[in-house]
Amino acid sequence: MTREWTRRGLLAACGVSVIGAAGSAAAATDECSASVATNARTGGGEPKVEVPSAAGVEIPIHTTCHEGTELKVELRSTSDREIFLYSPTATVGPQGRAVATVDLTEIDVGSPFEVFIFRSDRDSHPQIGSLAHGEVVADPPGEPAAIDGTAPRDPDGDGLYEDLNGNGETDYADVVQFYEHRDDPAVARRVDAYDFDLDGDVDRADVVALFERV
Repeated sequence: MTREWTRRGLLAACGVSVIGAAGSAAAATDECSASVATNARTGGGEPKVEVPSAAGVEIPIHTTCHEGTELKVELRSTSDREIFLYSPTATVGPQGRAVATVDLTEIDVGSPFEVFIFRSDRDSHPQIGSLAHGEVVADPPGEPAAIDGTAPRDPDGDGLYEDLNGNGETDYADVVQFYEHRDDPAVARRVDAYDFDLDGDVDRADVVALFERV
């Protein structure tokens, strides 16, 4: 079986045309959007980010903005019990990624918050993204749980766990395993680890994005 046949079969299963998926991602324009890399789900299944009550907390952000775009990220409390507002900044790097760093050592565990993302290089500071659910927790999420009996790995240390079968490399077997288990609770709990197309969620497009990494 040739690689191209495998690719066609996979893309067809994901409902994506071969021609449409063969090209590179659309080039970023002056108008852009952003989303927080979530790592948990609420009781109702909504995307959520959990961060520790600690110094140097990193908030990973995925954007469609040009590299070098300056962002302002606001963490706003949603509880009357503890009111806070933090406004760290971040600079968009390669592949549209950015990281905002904030000190949450003074914030109680269990405190809920929302996240708002703005472009700070615009006079009007337009909002380009938000996340409704966030919570300060005692400890950050650890390694992703096993999928189909094997612990996934992050071969290149980029925070994405491409090696789902844990054999030390990213190969077609990982793509198959991800396709078959992309709706597993273990994946839903750690969206940040499997969001290969960097759009803030996990779906069939991430299967295609993982395939393109093989």
